[in-house]
Amino acid sequence: MPRGRPRKPASLRAIEGSRARPWHQTEPTYPPGTPDPPVSLTAAELVYWQYYVQQLEAIGVLTPADRDALRLLCEAMVVIDDLKTATSRARSARTKAALTNRQRQWTQTARLCLSDLGLSPVSRGRVGKPAGERPEARLAALIAGRPRS
Repeated sequence: MPRGRPRKPASLRAIEGSRARPWHQTEPTYPPGTPDPPVSLTAAELVYWQYYVQQLEAIGVLTPADRDALRLLCEAMVVIDDLKTATSRARSARTKAALTNRQRQWTQTARLCLSDLGLSPVSRGRVGKPAGERPEARLAALIAGRPRS
C-alpha cells in the first residue's frame, strides 16, 4: 500500500511542473467506450453493473479497460449485501463478529474499486476523461500564447 500523498495527475504536472522528477510522456490512454458485462455476472451483480456503468458514462471516464475493476466492484457490493443479511440473522456473537470482519474486508475492496474508477469524493479530482487533448498540447498552446479551443 503506497504511503504519502497520491500521485499528481499528468494534466496538473503539465501545468504546475514537478521538482522531484519530470512527468511521464508515456501515460497510457484508452479510447472511451462501454465494456460488455462479463457472462459470469449474477442477476444482482448485473444490477450494480448497470448502475455503475450509467454513473461512469455520465462523467465520461468509462473505458473497456475498466471491465475487471467494475466486475470486482459489483461482486464486492453483492457480497456486502449478503453479509449484511447474514449478520442480521446470526444468533451468536462469534458468528456476528466473523461476518462483520468479512464485511469489513469486502467493504475495503469496494472502496478501493470505487476510488480507482473515480467514484469516491477524493478520487473525482484525479480521474480524468480518457480521450482527448493531451496535457502537453495544452501546455504548449499556453506557452505559445494561443487561445484554448
